[in-house]
Amino acid sequence: MTEGIKPAVSVEELVAAGLYDPQADDAADRLTALQLLVERGATLEDLRGSGGDFGLLVSRLALFPPGERLTRDQLAERAGVPVEVVERLWRAAGFADPGPDVAIASEKNVALFQTFAAAVSLFGDEAFFQLVRVIGSAMARVADAIVSAFNVNIAPGAAIADASGLAIV
Repeated sequence: MTEGIKPAVSVEELVAAGLYDPQADDAADRLTALQLLVERGATLEDLRGSGGDFGLLVSRLALFPPGERLTRDQLAERAGVPVEVVERLWRAAGFADPGPDVAIASEKNVALFQTFAAAVSLFGDEAFFQLVRVIGSAMARVADAIVSAFNVNIAPGAAIADASGLAIV
């Protein structure tokens, strides 16, 4: 096995999946890119499903790091807040409602929702939810601007100049 690749995904599996060609001119960079993705939690299925779009995969791994996922009810229970508060905060922040049984939260969200619950008691219910709506709207605009700037200024050149995907990763 090549140094650096976690046992979860072997070089042989990467080759068999058509994700890595050890004879390619950019083999070292490609292996490093794949290695970084695996270290950040990508599975072989994630790598296959990326269609070579490592930028999208990196974004998904950053937003949803590996680990246990929690449903709304589990998040509410662990945070010690009513599920109605979790639902209302989720919507106020501008996130789509995935449904009650979809595991969309992580342990990091538990502390966040505990902080939100404390802020509600500090600012008051309506004032705090209005703040969350403003913050959610602003963050959506910031994210849109960042994605647009990346797609216009970086992605096209990176894809041409770096077939290995290392620069994007």
